[in-house]
Amino acid sequence: MSLLALAFADLTQGLMDHVRSRGVDDLQLHHFLNVLRFVSADGVRPTHIARQAGITQQAVSLTVADLERRGYIERCADPSDRRAQLVRWAPKGLAIAEEVEAWFGAREEALRERVGDAAVDGAITTLQAMIDAPESR
Repeated sequence: MSLLALAFADLTQGLMDHVRSRGVDDLQLHHFLNVLRFVSADGVRPTHIARQAGITQQAVSLTVADLERRGYIERCADPSDRRAQLVRWAPKGLAIAEEVEAWFGAREEALRERVGDAAVDGAITTLQAMIDAPESR
């Protein structure tokens, strides 16, 4: 298994362990990977989520409906086009999003203490280059 795959597996397992330690047992990794990482307080269109996640609009619609039933997100009309919907955080979801953001920040800080700022900054630059490169998709 590649080093990136191992790091991804470690991060995602750590994320799910952290979320579960906070008493959240009704979210799965696919919720985070396919929808939640794209949600914002201002809202985002489901079509944008589908395009960014690389999944079908039907899959996004099903996942959004599931997350809405669980109280993590809500749908509302897009003020710029009342025919379209936006997906935004519900209070329960925003609390989890803030918790996850803090967890990732703590992971980065721990890594900086372990290997130094220069190494982490270099890794961030490399990962950003991978994300920005069209061939990485």
